[in-house]
Amino acid sequence: MNSPKKQAVILVHGIGEQRPMETVREFVKSVWVKDESLQNTRFWNKPSEVSESFEHRRLTTDYAVIKSSESAQKTSRVDFYEYYWAHHTVGTTIDQVKSWLVSMLLRKPSDFPSALRPIIYLVWTLIFAIAMLFWFTSGNDDVADPTATSESVNQLSWFYFTILKPVLILGLGALLGIIVNYLGDVARYITASPSNIKVRQAIRDGGVKLLESIVATGKYDRIVLVGHSLGSVIAYDVLTQYWARSNKFKSNTGKSLPLSKEALALIHEMESIDGSANMARYRELQHQLFLLLQQDVAQAASTRVKHSPWLISDLVTLGSPLTYADFMLFKDKKHFVERKLDREYPTAPPVKENQHYYYQTDNKQFLHHGAVFAPVRWTNIYSPSSKIFCGDIISGPVSRAFANPQITKAEQKAESQPVTPVLDIAVEANKPGSMPGFFTHTNYWKWHSSYDQLGSPEHIVKLRQALNLTSFSGDL
Repeated sequence: MNSPKKQAVILVHGIGEQRPMETVREFVKSVWVKDESLQNTRFWNKPSEVSESFEHRRLTTDYAVIKSSESAQKTSRVDFYEYYWAHHTVGTTIDQVKSWLVSMLLRKPSDFPSALRPIIYLVWTLIFAIAMLFWFTSGNDDVADPTATSESVNQLSWFYFTILKPVLILGLGALLGIIVNYLGDVARYITASPSNIKVRQAIRDGGVKLLESIVATGKYDRIVLVGHSLGSVIAYDVLTQYWARSNKFKSNTGKSLPLSKEALALIHEMESIDGSANMARYRELQHQLFLLLQQDVAQAASTRVKHSPWLISDLVTLGSPLTYADFMLFKDKKHFVERKLDREYPTAPPVKENQHYYYQTDNKQFLHHGAVFAPVRWTNIYSPSSKIFCGDIISGPVSRAFANPQITKAEQKAESQPVTPVLDIAVEANKPGSMPGFFTHTNYWKWHSSYDQLGSPEHIVKLRQALNLTSFSGDL
């Protein structure tokens, strides 16, 4: 008798000197162990059979009981994986991020998204102030000469050489260290310069291989891909690259599986409401299409031809800088629009080909390589920012950036986000006991001891709902 299939969650961590499995353990604690709606939320730390590194393990759960169920219904088991990529950027130097920093500083303030303009103004103010201070002190012969006899000059000279100059040097050194350790990850991944190509390739290749290995086990009927901060950019890239390899659902003999009549009917309904306000129905259809594609693959296997299934149902992004994708990845918004139209950057809803998400060959239809968000739902959770340090200035809604670029000019200029299947969810993600809203970028799943008495906060509840681990059904 075959064991019931499990769900898999792959968490892609963000920037910084992360330790393997550190992020995913805290994640599991908040989204599973502390879930008040479940009973028996224990988990085990097991070796990972799908990773090439012994540092990578999997956290596997037991069957949890849903408390609200009259018949003591149980959840499926869940395996949590962490896609660890930080080791690929070890050894980054200031020279490797210098060109990116300079290019950012030389862009006009008007080029920056409105939320980021205060930062560039602050940075240039600090640069100017430090430069003026060094110029004034180094250019003043009396201050620069520690042998000067005037008592006031001696005091100023002592303050400068003994306190101010060492503090400035240490401060600048610490700032450069932060830039290399944190912003260095961003610069090396998002900038396609020759020195970064190997790093970008290794990170993406590792993510795709992890997905392929998990699918190849045959133990899962669903995968949820979760990315935090820069990890959300990596998760998007890994997802879209993996889809481009898998969208034809090829068999072990190389034969592609065309879309069934039932799948085409769902797609046609999605296409008919594309651009309307009925996105709740659209997301329902996305889930139905995901399940139907699995069903079609299973039926094809009954003919003794084994096709690779599509198992990724959801992309969940947290604190994602993809809200600034057009600014972050390109110098000109026009270039980003062109890349979306030619499907290098898949959109939600997908760009159409001859009014469809699919193309036709020999009277057979196949979802095209940019139509990943036909069967995959995207949920983006962010914390609105204000005054630079309040909220999460790194994140924001992604609907506008990844909307189909065929929307009207009026919609492009409108202040509100366009209506798309992407579910953007704003949360406060405040840390208990701290200034309300102070730097919430790392709080999306962090569990604080006060929650044990107060109950799960809204932002963690929203995250659990996006993952949908307790109510997911594989039945169409």
